[in-house]
Amino acid sequence: MIRHIIFDVGYVLVDYTWKYKFREFGYDGEGIQRLAAGIFGGGVQGEALTLWQSYDNGNVTDEEVRADILRRFPDDAPVLTWFFDDPASWCTVMHDLSDAIAPLKEKGYGVFLLSNYPDRLWQLHVAAQPFHALVDGEVVSYAEHLGKPDLRFYRRLLERYRLNAEECLFLDDRRDNTLAADAHARQPRCAPPRCRDPCRAAQAGAALPCRLDRDRRSAAVQGPALGLARHV
Repeated sequence: MIRHIIFDVGYVLVDYTWKYKFREFGYDGEGIQRLAAGIFGGGVQGEALTLWQSYDNGNVTDEEVRADILRRFPDDAPVLTWFFDDPASWCTVMHDLSDAIAPLKEKGYGVFLLSNYPDRLWQLHVAAQPFHALVDGEVVSYAEHLGKPDLRFYRRLLERYRLNAEECLFLDDRRDNTLAADAHARQPRCAPPRCRDPCRAAQAGAALPCRLDRDRRSAAVQGPALGLARHV
């Protein structure tokens, strides 16, 4: 029985629009791909990949990641300066899934966040969003100094909030992360990235039955030893 929904954040609850701004700076598809590799990974000998992962994990400061990337790409300083100076402007909420959180809560499901994210960007992109106030808990890489797909990261969420892995549904846009979740739970799901179907929120909420109704039916059969029956 599914009792808890575990959301990833990037490309599941929020989207990123920096590529459009890069085009305004005059970059074509190849140039954007080159800069994306330099910022997030795939750069010179994989330096940026290690650097951004360390940034996600709270082991590299904002100043350090900015200085390193600007040092390696001096000719791209104007666009990279914008990228680091104004990160709030290139993040938008994906309402198709974020709007499903309230209906899920109303149905009695626990909702949690499990995400790789740097501290500063988390505060700007996630903590400031209305959906963040609705969740029951979160485990974020910058605070834990490790992230997905490390199995210890998933275990921290389960142990901290006393969740049974068999009762959790993991939603993530990356297949490698859902495979890692599968080591703990039988219900991982790879959410389609960048899905903008306006019906998606309603579908996500409607796809799961009302947990409270199920618990009431179970309590009627099994008695108050379930524990939940005393609180609904």
